[in-house]
Amino acid sequence: MKMLLLSAVVAVLAAGCAQQLENPRTINPAQPGVDDLRSRELQRAQMLDVPVPDGFEFVDRGNQSWSYTQGGVKLAELHYWGTTSVAEVVEFYKQTMGQRAYGWSAASGGDSGNALAFKKEGCACSVDIHEGNRGTVIDIRVTGAASGR
Repeated sequence: MKMLLLSAVVAVLAAGCAQQLENPRTINPAQPGVDDLRSRELQRAQMLDVPVPDGFEFVDRGNQSWSYTQGGVKLAELHYWGTTSVAEVVEFYKQTMGQRAYGWSAASGGDSGNALAFKKEGCACSVDIHEGNRGTVIDIRVTGAASGR
């Protein structure tokens, strides 16, 4: 009796294993693949409306710096390295960001030493200036609507 029951269970299991189950992670040929969905707009381009002091190098090693402007969104994380003093770079941004070519204005509570904040047309920009490896590092973050130049 036990042998008959065991044979029946083995037969049912064997029949179940013979059927190929559909992998739920299989992509239907009509569905777009990963390459079709991957953003091709994320880039290492610098933003035209954010000034950079003379003599500073754009740091893009290891994708440290990137920008994205698509679908009404403007995002960037940009890093620069140079040998100008922190105080001079802070003064550069305070004087330059508000110029007509760039159009930024100081954000309320945005000036705290070496960390500056600016705004324009639905965008925010933070500029953090600090001592780095044998020089000065500028970290810039831009977030907001793409309508801001």
